Amino acid sequence: MNRYENPSESLPPRPSFAVRVLAPFAPAVAVVGGAGLLGWLTGVDWMDQPIRALVHLHVTGLGMDLYTLGVARRCRRRKGPVIIPYAGPVLFAVLRLLLYGACRAKMGVPGWLYEVSPTGMMWPRVGPLLLIGLFALISGAVTIYEGAMIRMALCPSPEKLRRSEAPPADVPVGPEYTYEVQTILQALGHYAGPVDGVLTQEVKEALKQFQGEAGLMAHGGLTAATIIELRKRWEAYQIKALQRPAEGLRGKNGRGVWTRIQDWLR
Repeated sequence: MNRYENPSESLPPRPSFAVRVLAPFAPAVAVVGGAGLLGWLTGVDWMDQPIRALVHLHVTGLGMDLYTLGVARRCRRRKGPVIIPYAGPVLFAVLRLLLYGACRAKMGVPGWLYEVSPTGMMWPRVGPLLLIGLFALISGAVTIYEGAMIRMALCPSPEKLRRSEAPPADVPVGPEYTYEVQTILQALGHYAGPVDGVLTQEVKEALKQFQGEAGLMAHGGLTAATIIELRKRWEAYQIKALQRPAEGLRGKNGRGVWTRIQDWLR
């Protein structure tokens, strides 16, 4: 099992309630509430107000599009594991404007939305009412989808967090790294053959042994993850080698040789 996908690793802290619920869905509630308020202010009577609210849902939905753009920019700046594409909110805003324009154009035609009943009352037509409701349903679905995208971006799953923190994919690399790999494997004690830049079977066996110890997939091939892990081990090996001469000059109590000579001369 890859050590970067170990299920026993501690999970990241769970986001707060405000981030999980309020941040994604509070703007959606504000969109619906704003549409209802505009419908109540612009409607003529109790029948016209809900219809106006459905039409104004496209206008207030533009605020949700702007909010989604802001979240997308924030995630890109912080390089989060989930990125919202800019094209999504922009296309949704264009769709809302088209739906709103179509509704306003049709509602401006006399007799399109309302008809006079035999009793002299104004009643909405079924066809236009269904069309306005369908447009509002599309705009509402877009709002819910944007809320889901915002929640995924602000509250990514642990699997996505682990994937974002994992090293580059275990993809094969070219044979130009063979000389470097032979040198590091020989220094680490995994390889005893010549350093000639040839990927022999002995080198593959040494790679397989190293990959198994490093927690990588032991297949004996040259991959990006293997190269990165080899370089990390090589750097640690060099640091340890530089520390050995300094440790040899220290006594049992950790005092240096020069300090002990000074004490003897006093």
